[in-house]
Amino acid sequence: IGDVTHSSGTHDHFNQWLWQRLLWAPQTPVEELVAEYARTWFGPEAAPLMAQAIFQLEDNLAEKPGVPITKKEGIERYYRLVREAGARMPLVLMKNDWLWREYMQKAALDKYIQLRVRQQTELQVKVEKAIARSNADAAIDRAQAWLGELHETREMLLLRQEATRLGEESSRLFGVRSEDIINLD
Repeated sequence: IGDVTHSSGTHDHFNQWLWQRLLWAPQTPVEELVAEYARTWFGPEAAPLMAQAIFQLEDNLAEKPGVPITKKEGIERYYRLVREAGARMPLVLMKNDWLWREYMQKAALDKYIQLRVRQQTELQVKVEKAIARSNADAAIDRAQAWLGELHETREMLLLRQEATRLGEESSRLFGVRSEDIINLD
């Protein structure tokens, strides 16, 4: 049937761009295509940062044995790159740029999820130590109480609020948002 470049999800826009450009000029280096994409959609001042962010996102999504989400330092870097790129975008682009909002929403959600998993991992270690040291029934009772103490930190609250706002804006502008925002628990 020819070339089918279907993809779906939050990053469908980038996938489609990359596929179509590669079909047009298959020998083009991927770095050149990403730079072109970033210039086109985010402006020349923001383009280098967004290109770095896109490659960082790819690295963040890669499964790396021995590097769980709690240790992926690239999540913070991705967040900073996208935020700084947004600050460098021309106002005329930023006003209606649903795409940057999607990238920023992804950055805020990834950072939120990383913080939440760190909390849960720390609690798991605490529970396992308590069970190993004492009567299992008593340790389980304490562990259940500790579960009730898990809470959304101020940083997590701000990230969730940021992601929610960005999702509402990108939905209003283009009808897209990350579905992750509705299932953070």
